[in-house]
Amino acid sequence: MRRRKKMSKKLIAAFAFIMCLIFAFAACTDNSGNGSENSSDSGSASTSESVSGEDPIKYEGEMLYNGFDNIDDLYAIEQLQEWSYSPLGKLDIVGKDNFIPEPSDLEKEEYDENAVNKTIEAIAALPAADEITVSDIAAVRKARKAYGALNDAGKKRVTNLATLKEIENTEVLKTNYTLSDLGGSFEKDKTGVPGWAGNAANLKNATKGTIVFKVKGLAVNDGSLYVNLFHDGSRNVNESTDGISMVVRNQQSGDGCRTLVFFNAGNGAIGYKDGKTIISDKSYVFYYTYEVAEDYSKVTVTVRIDEEGGTTVVEGSQEITSATFKNFGTYTISDWLTKHENKDKHYTININSGNSDGLNISSVWETVNAKDYEEPSTEALRNPEDLSPRQGEGALRVYYRSGTFKEILARFERSKLSGLPKNELGGISVKIYNDSEKEKKATLYLVGEKNQMIAIEGGEFTLKPYEWTECAVTLDPVIVDSLAETLTGFALDLSDKLKSAYYLDDFKVKFGKTYSEETKELIAKVEALKTDINELDGKEITAEDKDILEGLYTRYNELPEGYRFTVDNAEILTSAIASYLNVLKLNEENETGDVTTLRFNEILGLTQISSFSGGSYSFSKEEKTEEGDGSLKLDFNGSLEWITISIAPTKASGFDELHVWVKNASDNKRAFEVNWKASAEAYNENDEKIDLPGGFILPANSGWIKFVIKSSFTVNELNITSVNENNGAIKTVDTLYVGKVVAVSNAKKVNEMIAALPAYEKGYSAENKAAVKAARDAYDKLCMDSADKIADLAKLVSIEADIWREGFDVLPASADEMTEYKNEYKEAIDSLRASYDVLNAEVKKLVAEDEAKLRLYEAKILSFRAQSVNKIVSEVELKDTLYTVDEIKKIKSASETYAVMSDEEKTNLEDGIAGKLVALQAKIAKYYTLRDLGGAFGNNIVDAPDWAAYSADLKDEKEGTIVFKVKGLASTDGALYVDVFHDGSVNAGQSLDGITMLVRNNNNTLLFQNAGDLDIGFKDGKTISAAKTYVFYYTYKVADDYSKLTVSIRIDEEGGETVVEGSKDITTVNFTSFGSYTVKQWLTEHDNRNNHKTFFIDSGNSKGASILSAW
Repeated sequence: MRRRKKMSKKLIAAFAFIMCLIFAFAACTDNSGNGSENSSDSGSASTSESVSGEDPIKYEGEMLYNGFDNIDDLYAIEQLQEWSYSPLGKLDIVGKDNFIPEPSDLEKEEYDENAVNKTIEAIAALPAADEITVSDIAAVRKARKAYGALNDAGKKRVTNLATLKEIENTEVLKTNYTLSDLGGSFEKDKTGVPGWAGNAANLKNATKGTIVFKVKGLAVNDGSLYVNLFHDGSRNVNESTDGISMVVRNQQSGDGCRTLVFFNAGNGAIGYKDGKTIISDKSYVFYYTYEVAEDYSKVTVTVRIDEEGGTTVVEGSQEITSATFKNFGTYTISDWLTKHENKDKHYTININSGNSDGLNISSVWETVNAKDYEEPSTEALRNPEDLSPRQGEGALRVYYRSGTFKEILARFERSKLSGLPKNELGGISVKIYNDSEKEKKATLYLVGEKNQMIAIEGGEFTLKPYEWTECAVTLDPVIVDSLAETLTGFALDLSDKLKSAYYLDDFKVKFGKTYSEETKELIAKVEALKTDINELDGKEITAEDKDILEGLYTRYNELPEGYRFTVDNAEILTSAIASYLNVLKLNEENETGDVTTLRFNEILGLTQISSFSGGSYSFSKEEKTEEGDGSLKLDFNGSLEWITISIAPTKASGFDELHVWVKNASDNKRAFEVNWKASAEAYNENDEKIDLPGGFILPANSGWIKFVIKSSFTVNELNITSVNENNGAIKTVDTLYVGKVVAVSNAKKVNEMIAALPAYEKGYSAENKAAVKAARDAYDKLCMDSADKIADLAKLVSIEADIWREGFDVLPASADEMTEYKNEYKEAIDSLRASYDVLNAEVKKLVAEDEAKLRLYEAKILSFRAQSVNKIVSEVELKDTLYTVDEIKKIKSASETYAVMSDEEKTNLEDGIAGKLVALQAKIAKYYTLRDLGGAFGNNIVDAPDWAAYSADLKDEKEGTIVFKVKGLASTDGALYVDVFHDGSVNAGQSLDGITMLVRNNNNTLLFQNAGDLDIGFKDGKTISAAKTYVFYYTYKVADDYSKLTVSIRIDEEGGETVVEGSKDITTVNFTSFGSYTVKQWLTEHDNRNNHKTFFIDSGNSKGASILSAW
């Protein structure tokens, strides 16, 4: 054979990859070069036809596919890339003399020599490990941060890293923390902190440690700072005395001046050193050390405060065995930390700015993170003996600088072995040199039509740093046979394509099939499976075929992935499973109306998943709900934040609700959505409704939870992520289980509700009317498909019409017979109109004639407007005492009627009525119900949780009467809190940040808790019951000179007698978050005074209470 002249070994063919450019090289079919490398060591032989009289090629044993020795070898490959990017890189052939690239060509181990030297110097300047103190920590952290900023090449050259590690392993470094080390709200320094603002974070060590921080701007008065250990913020995040509270009493004279006081732990105190003081314009360093005894019998707190760069101001310690926590009571240290129901959340430090407005709280050294501790992955260096081709005189150098490169493709048609028999392929191998200090990955593929990458079992390899790795894989003969006709070449993917260099050589192909015993067994399994699948062809599938289908599906999935391609009748099985799932749906719809739209409680339901990235899925028999064989198990690999599981579009429309069973087997909270629908109700395994954050955040390690999504849509994906403390998406490696997904139709339920309704007759009971309303409400929530399934809607419509007509019973037989104005006539007519307006359209059609009659009554009653105003106004007394709800409603009704009367109608008013009405309007001008205030009271509050706070701005900042109703008041202390002039800027839910009236329903008093403990007792023998509704009249009046506030209270049983009535004058109030103020200071001088015009109600201990407007 004619051999090409060898080209210069220094020939380099460089190619820059730019937008929309790929390596495409002309085909080379010359068989010269390294043909002597081919051998006949094994396997069968195949011969190709000769060209131009040359001898035919014998394809046998292992043969050189590409030696990467010359320009023709380079032309035989191509680099694939994404079309939409502009990658930069180079492929060229190099010999031994220029094997390692020059810096201008490729990235070397570049590093910042100056930064390395400074890091070495910083470590060398540190004291010895046994001499390290807290004051050295800042320098240690600085050295660690300097090391962390180096790249791997730089880190390798830090010669004294072991010294730094030894220092970091000392007790001083392991038990001393600054605020940013703790994270939480201390992650960043706090500047300009307002007074009485709390910040908190979890302790790094639960029983022992020192927290070091700086403070500037401490007020020169009592309560200038609160440091609270083992704090519980579940009731009130800003309540200092819900931790072991140390207060800085920085006033310069008087009792307890210039001391640190543990005022809820026995009032132990540590005094300032003689002559020492703390002033606002200096910075001070706090060293706060805590140590819990091994038996938890006590905690020792040691505190030192230094003037920054100066001397110590105060130093001392206290042993604490118990503390009184404001919202929890008195506990020993042992009980608080080991027995309290919330004990796991007590390992918290809380710092409250107290009376120091504009405080700066900061860390004293830098915080390091995991990145700062990362070390080079290997200490490997290039071995000069390896820096040469593996065969011949050249190798392929691959350099990726940037961009989105894909695989290197070696097509059969461009190789020296272009005529190779594809069905005789037995294996491939290539040697790869990883010119990097890090491990990399390489993957070999077979290539099908249209550049389809076909994975090869065992085709992924780890490339060790600065070493040649032989990547060799044997091809399964069965897979080769099944794919031979479509194969077009081989491909290699190198995982790291950013500033990475590789060398390839000695690319070989092995011919001859090897049938191992395992292969023979697999072939037999495939043939048996194909035979059994053929039994399904043309068979009518029923629910009884479950076991057969599950068996075939399991056998199919147990085959290696490549062998599944050889099951050429798999579509018969797929079709049969789809028919089976459809039969089950039809059976369910006929029996119950509900349909299991995703049957993940059976293994065959897994066929409904079309794609899943970010992990793997399987069927679990261990985790299951009450119904079914198991569940879908999703294992996440941590590569993605949000994971989408695509479902073969499954119709769930035409149903009213979607029920989804989910179990989170992770230590992380998990967000779970269907089609990105985040609104759902949640129920536990006992079918009890539970509250989840956002409605869809699963707690860590949850039991089975049922989500109920009340809407109708086509299910085509599940959306899942783990979430952090702030419910933000994060990447995690963990597991989630999904049970069946059921589309629920409520048509059957509504049909049963309507069928159960008794026929209408006069005297239809309140219970029956409630059942009619429930049936209507349920019907109105149905989707259109479910609504079409209601069999006797006409019955419901007819009963609703008859109930509405009952409103005419109190009226004369006709409008003509109504000869005078009566309140009951007006109320009946107004009620009929209001109820008509909300009737269903079908009911309105049925009562059309009755509605026409109603219009006649309305016209007639209007003619009596003057008469009605005369009657109402004459019934209401002009007085200086309290007006009741009934009187207020009458005045408002008369006012509304008067406002729409014509001048002619007004001539029919009795003498003095118009003037009296004006006077009455003035009397109630400053009466408001909750809805008048707006804010959180814009709607009635029904079934309020305990300790829920609501507020709105007052209509008048100096006087008014707020009238409202409450039902469900608990028979305990703290049944309700009502505040006026409340400030929620620090803690919106803190009752005692307003002038607080507490309903003490355990001892029948109203207590003004933070205004001198003034109280008003209930009337003799009177109590408040949770089952009854009460009307509150809350009147406030500020003196003209702001010297006092007078609050008058009256509480009536609705429709009954007065329970409590009285008033109190208040001059001074002690606010939890702000301290003590006079009424004048609070309303006219406080910094936030413009926001004090607020009315506030807290439900206190009355869980499930209703707080309602009075009109």
